[in-house]
Amino acid sequence: MRLSALITALVLALWAPPTTAGTPVRVQIACPVDGIEFSFTDTASFSTWGAELDGKPMGSWTTPMPIPQCPGSNFPVYRRDFDDNDKARIKALVETPEYQAIKDEAPYYLLRFVLPKIEPDSEADPDFLLLAATWQARDKPEAYSRYVAELVPLMDAKVQDKASEDPDWWWRKIIVANLLRQVGDFEGAMARLEDLSGAPPAQTDFSQRVALTRTLIAARDARPRAVDSAD
Repeated sequence: MRLSALITALVLALWAPPTTAGTPVRVQIACPVDGIEFSFTDTASFSTWGAELDGKPMGSWTTPMPIPQCPGSNFPVYRRDFDDNDKARIKALVETPEYQAIKDEAPYYLLRFVLPKIEPDSEADPDFLLLAATWQARDKPEAYSRYVAELVPLMDAKVQDKASEDPDWWWRKIIVANLLRQVGDFEGAMARLEDLSGAPPAQTDFSQRVALTRTLIAARDARPRAVDSAD
């Protein structure tokens, strides 16, 4: 699976209509570190129907899209056509103290670390990969809090040069507000909403997202939620 497919799967729920239901497919993956093959359950198709307040896509398959990981090293096999030069760099990378220190982090956290080292010209947004790591770490409070603490200032910085009518400005503000809400920083979450001004871009559900986020903050509710979630 190519990185572009993984990124497309992450954002598909935000911009695309539903497709077909999740269809599991068992595949064999060759680890680029040592050549050992291992099994991985992929999907041939899946349905999507929107995104939660922190951007996590909702669908009939695991989101974010799972990444195969090599046994032992946990290297995220984000594509299957690594050449010999790539494999040499990967093998050297996984043996470094820096990689060993994070090898047990969420797969998208690892991907964010390895990608610029293997593919310096990659156009993948590192903030988006870290956001995906937060979705993967929801059931691990310590890791989730660390990822959010790392991501929030990066997302804040990205909106400094954007106009308030830019959909990406609204999207990032709302997501950051909900990341902070979900770690219990309700004051920080409300401060991000207070930054929002003017009418949201047309043909978006940003107004509903802001309203629900305000309600959840007022209730001191830190649970992940979707716009149409029931209490």
